[in-house]
Amino acid sequence: MIALQLLLACAVHAAPLDFAGARIVTAPGAADMEVFAARDLSRYFRLICGQESPVVRDPEDAPAVFVGVSPDALPPEADDQAFALRVVATEPPRLRILGKTPIGVQYGVYSLLEKLGVGFYLGGDALPVRRHELLIPPDLDETNAPVFRLRGSLPWYNFLNSPTTWDLEDYQFFFDQMAKMKMNFVGFHSYDHEPFCAYPEGGQWRMGQPAATSLTYGWGTVRHLATRDFGFGTGQCFPYEVFGSRSAALAKEPQEPSPDGAVFPHRTLQDDAIIRAQCVLAQGLQYATQRGVKTCVGFELVGDPTNPEQRRIEEARLRHTLATYPMVEYVWFWQSEGLGGGSEPTASDSPLDLIVQRHHSTFEYLGNENRIAEAARVAAWAQWAHALVKRLRPDLKVAVSGWGGDRWMRFSDFYIGLDKLLPEDVIFAALDNIDPSWEPNVSAAYGQLSPTREKWPIPWWESDGGGLRRDQWGPQCNVKPFTSLVRDAQAKGCQGILGIHWQTRGV
Repeated sequence: MIALQLLLACAVHAAPLDFAGARIVTAPGAADMEVFAARDLSRYFRLICGQESPVVRDPEDAPAVFVGVSPDALPPEADDQAFALRVVATEPPRLRILGKTPIGVQYGVYSLLEKLGVGFYLGGDALPVRRHELLIPPDLDETNAPVFRLRGSLPWYNFLNSPTTWDLEDYQFFFDQMAKMKMNFVGFHSYDHEPFCAYPEGGQWRMGQPAATSLTYGWGTVRHLATRDFGFGTGQCFPYEVFGSRSAALAKEPQEPSPDGAVFPHRTLQDDAIIRAQCVLAQGLQYATQRGVKTCVGFELVGDPTNPEQRRIEEARLRHTLATYPMVEYVWFWQSEGLGGGSEPTASDSPLDLIVQRHHSTFEYLGNENRIAEAARVAAWAQWAHALVKRLRPDLKVAVSGWGGDRWMRFSDFYIGLDKLLPEDVIFAALDNIDPSWEPNVSAAYGQLSPTREKWPIPWWESDGGGLRRDQWGPQCNVKPFTSLVRDAQAKGCQGILGIHWQTRGV
């Protein structure tokens, strides 16, 4: 009989608390991110159970969820992105979502919603079946912090199912979903045939062209196809003659000279398309920062780093890029695609050859003269670019990137030598195996770098590598191989991990 009474008492004590219709409470002076998170919590509560949960300052005598920064409520050693979920009262039910910073508060809100059955994905949300109650265990008391300081995405341009065709609302939707998934970094790489890092000079744009459309370009798609020619009448679903971003589809040649006529005395359709594309990306990146997503842009450094003209071009390009995207916190410089296997040796005793000779012993482990020459070239460019960035914007963080992987283009191998030559604040972040199932590990080089070197492997979440990989045409979720890659990156001391992909709904 006593045992039965104890069992009943425990059952009563463990009864879940109902927060349907609970007030969402914010503190006076709360940061914009905290207020936004509170409003989002209110919105999802209504979507799940149909009852309004007003955002207020006074909880009164009613169920309430307190949302806000409270640094002292978390352990002193907790990460700035840490958060806590705590039930602090049962009559009436009271729950606190606490963070050391506003970003921690935001993560706490979305983690609570996940506990209530909401799924957050890059392609959209998955809501649970509508119910009348929002039940929370009365003993909920947990503190969480990210394993990796930096977690994010490298959405790759050049497919027509990629950011190549995004408009501002697409960028905003994508960054909203990233924030809900507790991802905090996005980086964009720009090829020289894309508009995003092009720069004006002498009345024309250099190192860039308008964004691709179904009429102009499409890696892996049929080219020169107007929407009216799409199969099965699907062209009727599209508002323009071409499929692409509005920056490309609606570009036009202005009828009158623009205010900056000194630079563009006769602006062309190409000029208009590039300007539109850069403006849209800039607005998108600004929105990302408001959602707590760190931003990065960058391009490839090509040619001879000792050539004054090539340096002038790259400096002009960087200056325009930083002026166009002043909100970015990171800039990355890429090795040209396909050079991980090495570049041809330069003329004997040329300025570049002298650099190769000077760094030969540092890269001797590569065992190939062409690869040693290429590694030395990359080192020279990275040293120059880092110094220039620190002159232009000392707060900006610099990353060096390329096409890597232990069984692929092998740029990551260079990091062992670059670790000895480049300033300690340069970040190493290379693409990893193009097929994420090739190996259960990221590149071996990451485990051989200085412990203080910041490093972010970028495995291919979505591959266009051919062979058995047909992710672009038959989406396959690579969760299983990524599980091993993420664990290996953590074991090798990596502070961040990214994934490269094109599609959004697919992944």
